[in-house]
Amino acid sequence: MFGGMSAITKKWGISFQMSRSEKSIIAMAQVVPGGYCSIHFHRLMSNWFLVAEGDLTVRIWSDNPKSGMPDPAAAVEHELDSSSGALVVQSNKMHQFVSKSGCKVIEVYTPDGVAGIPEDQDICRLTAGGVGDGEH
Repeated sequence: MFGGMSAITKKWGISFQMSRSEKSIIAMAQVVPGGYCSIHFHRLMSNWFLVAEGDLTVRIWSDNPKSGMPDPAAAVEHELDSSSGALVVQSNKMHQFVSKSGCKVIEVYTPDGVAGIPEDQDICRLTAGGVGDGEH
């Protein structure tokens, strides 16, 4: 538990949903050293990242592949730490985060041009998350 909230255990660490409304979802994630999330995109929501502690690299692909897996070399990498400010990944942009040394990151999800936060799963995953090199 974190401040009365239930934890969601992930392969890469742990996530806590702090707030949910029609306008946003706010979560705090603790990523273990070497942790990486799936390569994925959100259909209807933007995903904001704000690092509170540690380091986080967010890879963003400009185009989703028509078929198959995205080319890791085609991603633009954004290196974030606690002095970086927020990074926004727009809806339908394939992305992945990786943390070499581990981090605490605030994630905010906001709807892009829809009436509110979708009730169903907004995420389309191409790979699984885990711990290691993140080149999956």
